[in-house]
Amino acid sequence: MHYALDLRTFLFSHYFYTGLRVATGVIGLTVLILSCTDLPTAMTVCIGALCASVMDLPSPLRHKFTEMLTSVLLCSTVTLIISLCARNYWLLGLMLIVVTFLASMMVVYGRKTMPLQFSVLLAMTLSMANGLAASHAFFHSALFLTGGLVYLAYAMAVSWFLRRRTKQQVLAEALFALARYIRIKADFYDTRVSSNDHFNLLVRQQIELADRQEAARDLILRGHQNELDAVLLQVHSGTLDMYELILSTCTDYAVLRQHFADADVLISLGGLVRKIARDIESIAFALTRNRASVANSGYDGELQAIRAVLQLLEQKNCRYAHSEAVIALRASYNKARAAIDMMGQLHLATQTMVRPLAAFAGADMTVFLTRQKYGPRLLVSNLHWKSPVFRFALRVAMAVAVGLMVTQQLSYASHGYWILLTIIIILKPSFSMTKRRRGDRLIGTVVGCVVTAVILHFIHQPIALFGFLFVATVAVPAFVYINIATPRLRPACRFFCNSVCCYPAVPI
Repeated sequence: MHYALDLRTFLFSHYFYTGLRVATGVIGLTVLILSCTDLPTAMTVCIGALCASVMDLPSPLRHKFTEMLTSVLLCSTVTLIISLCARNYWLLGLMLIVVTFLASMMVVYGRKTMPLQFSVLLAMTLSMANGLAASHAFFHSALFLTGGLVYLAYAMAVSWFLRRRTKQQVLAEALFALARYIRIKADFYDTRVSSNDHFNLLVRQQIELADRQEAARDLILRGHQNELDAVLLQVHSGTLDMYELILSTCTDYAVLRQHFADADVLISLGGLVRKIARDIESIAFALTRNRASVANSGYDGELQAIRAVLQLLEQKNCRYAHSEAVIALRASYNKARAAIDMMGQLHLATQTMVRPLAAFAGADMTVFLTRQKYGPRLLVSNLHWKSPVFRFALRVAMAVAVGLMVTQQLSYASHGYWILLTIIIILKPSFSMTKRRRGDRLIGTVVGCVVTAVILHFIHQPIALFGFLFVATVAVPAFVYINIATPRLRPACRFFCNSVCCYPAVPI
């Protein structure tokens, strides 16, 4: 289970903080504008803020500003173009297909541009039903731009005040991912677990761990001028050392499972590794709560049991003591002891307030950071059939074209943007991602629409409706990037995700 699906950790995770920040900014701005003007104006500003909030993710401040500003300008431009074309059906259809294709091609620049692609397509779909005159289209786009810029200023101010808190949360997420990785490795000592299936799970977790460590590195290595930043830098460095050590830990699981299948030594090894994982989680818990961590796992019992087995084998048969199985067992024991020693250093790193490390003072960290070039050359070089991104953009554009034709055959053509919105939410760059999310998205649309209709039917007080909107807006950024593996949470998350997409359209 993802660590953020546990209530104990969710309330301290950057997912919840992001959701709370987005909800406060979007709903707060809507209420403020609504108190000064009419509902259509307030909702236009709200949609601008909502599209800008899609890019409100944990990131270095300079990168965050550039990414959000790009999103605001692109979304405002798309809103203007679509609003100007909305009165001409054929021109609107052509521009929808062109904008969809170009926005989907932005995925070529990597995963960080996927939220940008979605924000552009979201602004496109929510603007296609405007049908405004030219003068009103410019005014509508100006209101949209105002909402985006106001939210940008708000998000940057909050992110600056919480910049160290964000570093703690992202580093804690990397530690939780490392603990999950170690726990998966511990299961290899269980002979009831299928090695092949579990190895695939281990590889997927290793990919996720690499992503989390990269995100933590990009945040922590950019600026560490005070003692608190130096503590995070120490913990991050220790985390990388621990990962390298665990990565090199015994790969001879088949040998150990074959020779010690009926022995308790494998149980001791598995228990030892699981305790290391729990200890790492305790460090992550402490980071999210801004506390120093203390070791709460005792390893002596497992270490003594393994050491006793090794001594027994060496005394019983000196020849067997040098066999492949015993060598693998001894190597696992030594690596586990090294990991335990390193755990002590990690705990100490959270307890010791230090000055910025002299070795890093004034050092150029750019060689260790993720750098992404956004020049047009990469985009143009992928405009061919062999490019997966080109084929993805073509699929999305064709699906939008088909969806647009379907909307004209329905009685409620003015609300046809819901079809396009569902298409852009479901379609992902890879078929496996699309297939995995298809069922949840479709069921979620039905559940969300039904629940939203019930709420609107029985509740008419604006304050109560804004309360539901606030909760929904908190939930969407909080859960949209989490693999919802807990069945009990799926219906709630489906409702929240669809409710927040419903509310800009319902009152207008």
